[in-house]
Amino acid sequence: MIAYAIGKLTGLRLLVLDRADVLIGAERDRLFWWLADLADAGEIDTAVGVHEPQEHADGAARGITPFWVQDHQVGTVREAGVMVSTTTMIQRLEGLLGTDDLNTSEQSFVRSLATRMHAGEVTKLSGDQVEKLDELHGRHFA
Repeated sequence: MIAYAIGKLTGLRLLVLDRADVLIGAERDRLFWWLADLADAGEIDTAVGVHEPQEHADGAARGITPFWVQDHQVGTVREAGVMVSTTTMIQRLEGLLGTDDLNTSEQSFVRSLATRMHAGEVTKLSGDQVEKLDELHGRHFA
């Protein structure tokens, strides 16, 4: 709401929302519909929501085109279909826990990531952790 008020008072017609990834399910739906309503009413021209696309890869509401930014490249989420969110990678690897697909060290790593994911701390992973996650996920789900 503060970001909306700043955009409104400055006349920029721009709304920037960081950490939109903390919204899940119906709350994320409400965000997309609110943004669409603001655009329809002429209140905003552009909205930037920083989050990992999950269940709304094609846009949850009319007039919203989600984009994915990775490795200095921008494309629509549909074009970036090969890109997988950090949360999705952790969830997939979590499904391998207790199997022979992961060694003891990898199981420990995945358990630690799953704990952080369930605590809502996925965005706090270090660069090294994300690289190791990506490598492990690529080995099992490429």
